[in-house]
Amino acid sequence: MDTTIFNYCPVCEMKLENQLIPTEYLDVSHFFCSEQCRRLFENHPHLYIGLPGSGCAVKSRLKKVSRTNWLALKNPDKSSESLDAAFTPLMGVEHYELCSGRLIVAYDLLQVSLKEVADHLVNHDIQTSARWYHLLRLSYINYVEENERANLESQTPKGCH
Repeated sequence: MDTTIFNYCPVCEMKLENQLIPTEYLDVSHFFCSEQCRRLFENHPHLYIGLPGSGCAVKSRLKKVSRTNWLALKNPDKSSESLDAAFTPLMGVEHYELCSGRLIVAYDLLQVSLKEVADHLVNHDIQTSARWYHLLRLSYINYVEENERANLESQTPKGCH
C-alpha cells in the first residue's frame, strides 16, 4: 500500500511548492524541500514521523532543540566576507558571529548538527582548524549530538500511544 505525504517537509515543516526531493520509508513516499532535509530524515526518520504505531513525532512535540557552539576557523579574517553566502542555503542555523577567530553558531539540532555546519563551511571554501584538539572536540560534539538525536528518536512522546 503506497501512500504519499507531500504538503509539508517533515523535517523543517516548510510548505512544499515546486522542487520535491523524494524518498520512500516504510512503503510511504515522503517529499522534502532540500537534500539537507532528506539526509536528516534518512538518518533519523522517527524524529520526524514518529515510531510505528505511536502516531506522534518528536519534532511535532519539541519543534526545535537549540544548541550554541563554536568552530575554530583557519583564516578568520578571510572567512568573514564569505560567511553570509555560506550560511544562506543551510537550514537550522539561527545565528552566527565571528569572535576572536571563533565562529559562534546557534542552531537547531533537529535540522543541523555542528559537524554538518563545519562540513558545509568547508564545501564553501571556509576552512576550519585542523589542529588535533579542535578535530577531537568536533568529533566528541558530533558523537554527543548523534546520540542525542538517536535518543530523541527512540522516545515515545507522552500523551501519544
